[in-house]
Amino acid sequence: MDGRPVAWAWTAHDPGAVRLDGLLALESAKNVRQALDDAHQVGLPQQNLVLGDRDGHIAWTVIGQVPRRVGLNDQLPHSWADGAYGWNGYLSAAEIPEIIDPPSGLLWTANNRVVGGDALVKLGDGGYADGVRASRIRDRLVARDRFVESNLLAIQTDDRAAALDPWQRLMLDAIAANRRDKTVADMRPYVTAWGGRAEPGSVGYRLVREFRQSALTLVFDKLIGPVSARLGGNALPLVQWWPIEQLLVQRPALLVPEPFKTWDDVLGAALDPVARSVDNTQGGLAAYEWGAVNRTGIHHPFTHSVPLLGYLTDPPDVPLAGDNMVPRVAVPGFGASERLVVSPGHEALGLLEMPVGQSDNPLSPYYGAGQDAWVKGSPAPLLPGAPRWTLELMP
Repeated sequence: MDGRPVAWAWTAHDPGAVRLDGLLALESAKNVRQALDDAHQVGLPQQNLVLGDRDGHIAWTVIGQVPRRVGLNDQLPHSWADGAYGWNGYLSAAEIPEIIDPPSGLLWTANNRVVGGDALVKLGDGGYADGVRASRIRDRLVARDRFVESNLLAIQTDDRAAALDPWQRLMLDAIAANRRDKTVADMRPYVTAWGGRAEPGSVGYRLVREFRQSALTLVFDKLIGPVSARLGGNALPLVQWWPIEQLLVQRPALLVPEPFKTWDDVLGAALDPVARSVDNTQGGLAAYEWGAVNRTGIHHPFTHSVPLLGYLTDPPDVPLAGDNMVPRVAVPGFGASERLVVSPGHEALGLLEMPVGQSDNPLSPYYGAGQDAWVKGSPAPLLPGAPRWTLELMP
């Protein structure tokens, strides 16, 4: 920062960073309380852990070592040289935040901040995701009293982007105010009938999604960009989208960024990059589908060194439903590492979807066997079927 080198502290560099004894104990935990106690003994990078047992108890905690943070609550980088800032060992198991049997009877997490107050002070903010995906999951959970496996899989594969609804209305306003550009005018029916879902064939979804990003970047750069650049940043932080959205919805006259005269001018300027992108697309608007840019993009590590191996190791690069703004998180090369729905004691009804599948051997007949179910979001059984081959390890 400011041209000076920065050394980052990371729990992975400390002694005991990897401890598997807690994980082994976790495998045999009989109930939520025992599982929580075991989880606090695991040496791993911190991760959300949500638990449930056959007696109906549920819990959330952070698995892994949690440093005891000193003077670091302002979320700014500090020198540890004088001892005023830094880590002082690790929190004991009893100090690590937990949520057990909340009154609502529900727990959910989508990489968002789960706790506040003293619990947040203990955990710190290492870069939480915004609450867009989590709020959609919450709304789907509170909408029902009882669930079966297919209901929960439907939440995991939900591609409805409710957070983009205000942006669809803003884009329609901007299109209506535009009197010059034919490409912009032609966008209207696609944006009007956009559907609100991150479906591969949706032109309207891609238009609204890209308009949002264009507007956020434009306003951020004009209002905050110079200050951010001086502080060493040059990109739009994830947490900044909501206040910018409110500016565009409420349109306070005193905050119109220069050189624009009105907020209509700002929205019109945000349309320009989208229109240029459409004009540069072969096939024009009709081909401007979300699936043209949102594809699987999964590549085996070997193909980075030997690209020709891709035909053997990489799954088909096909259009993909989902986005990073919906529960069905999926963007090129990144997405849900698995979708698992299982109730204790009812494993035969459990569902499991995993990109590419569980086999890591490209020569195996099972290699890639799970990819189609993961791409389509179709139910795939958790338990294996009848064995077809047996592997014998010779002494």
